[in-house]
Amino acid sequence: ACNPSLSSEAAQQTLAQDQHSSVRISLAKNPSLAPAVQQTLAQDQDDRVQPTLAGNPCLAPAVQQTLAQDQNAGVRSNLAGNPCLTSEAWQERLARDQNEWVRRDLAHNPSLISNARQKRLAQDKDAEVRAALARNPSLISNARQKRLAQDKDAEVRAALARNPSLSSEATQQRLAQDQDTEVRRHLADNPSLTSDARQERLARDQNAGVRKALARNPSLSSEAAQQTLARDQNVEVRAALAGNRSSLTPAVQQTLAQDQNIFVQLGGF
Repeated sequence: ACNPSLSSEAAQQTLAQDQHSSVRISLAKNPSLAPAVQQTLAQDQDDRVQPTLAGNPCLAPAVQQTLAQDQNAGVRSNLAGNPCLTSEAWQERLARDQNEWVRRDLAHNPSLISNARQKRLAQDKDAEVRAALARNPSLISNARQKRLAQDKDAEVRAALARNPSLSSEATQQRLAQDQDTEVRRHLADNPSLTSDARQERLARDQNAGVRKALARNPSLSSEAAQQTLARDQNVEVRAALAGNRSSLTPAVQQTLAQDQNIFVQLGGF
């Protein structure tokens, strides 16, 4: 039933009406389902079929409409997280859903590119929804990043700090100064951190965990930051830097080769 080579609509319809629910559930996963068969499964009496169908990567628009209005929150949640959900109308409906799990799944959907939807979710009352949006790689709006960097919940700011699309210099600067250690640590570990100024600030961070995260960041390009870390009093920081050899300048490699700790000399633990 879940074989993608099953292309015959007649065969699919036969399986969609099979008396065994396990067959219909397997069929609902099939990416080759005809739209008419999808509609049949969307009306199935077994409440395990629709949630499975909602996660199908090839859902027809009309079926998305049906499932977006389903009374089962599990169905709407699976649909909200489905990358094939590109309709702004149904994204907007799900962004207003009363169930926070539905809004969370929508918030981390990589197809969520509408500024209007992102703005709504960035203001959501549920911190988990805002955190899901903050870590979504489709979040490229500087305005949305700026708002989330000012969020009252540290979990949201930490999620943003590790977002691979974090490109705003102003937002990175704010996060580098965040009072929460986890926020700064996630930023230090983020390959999108390419600013020499931010790297040099974090290389002097009071928390060793932050400095260690920066030391192993493959985007560590500032020689000043590298030299600061190469002389760090914490051996784990120096060892992490030594293990990041491909990013290091020859001068810094030489400094580490002369380190008093054998593990640092050999390129990390």
